[in-house]
Amino acid sequence: MTYLFPIIMYLITAIGYNSVSNDILINNVINNIHTENLQKENLSMTYTTQTRGFYEEIRLSKSSLKISNERNGKDSVIHKVSEKDWQEIQHIMTTLDLENISLLKVPTENRYADRVLIAGLAITSHEKNFITPEFDHGNPPKEIRKLVDKILSLKKVALKQ
Repeated sequence: MTYLFPIIMYLITAIGYNSVSNDILINNVINNIHTENLQKENLSMTYTTQTRGFYEEIRLSKSSLKISNERNGKDSVIHKVSEKDWQEIQHIMTTLDLENISLLKVPTENRYADRVLIAGLAITSHEKNFITPEFDHGNPPKEIRKLVDKILSLKKVALKQ
């Protein structure tokens, strides 16, 4: 991470900062470095759904998908995550603003009347936790919809095996 600043400064001074194409080039370099860092780091996600009588936790990491219906994690079902699926997760992660994920606006509030499960997403990146506000299962904030949909599709495929 410490090498980012000199690289960016070099690009800005060597190429010139005023043109639009140079801005695009610099953004691409930054995104590539961000993607590279995601691949190196210990990235994991936990998606939970719950109500008074139900609990489910889906933990996703580079190597595994762990599904549990117990709050203590006992009786978990563990499946392998393919390299292709993990690369897709990493690509989706590059579109997220993790620092502001706790400020996301939730689109509906049916969970308050027990009409739907309460859902939440926690992401661990660079040993730092980022947690979304609680939202209605099946209707996440639009900023994390692709990630939630991917996690749920991995669960669906894993349970069919």
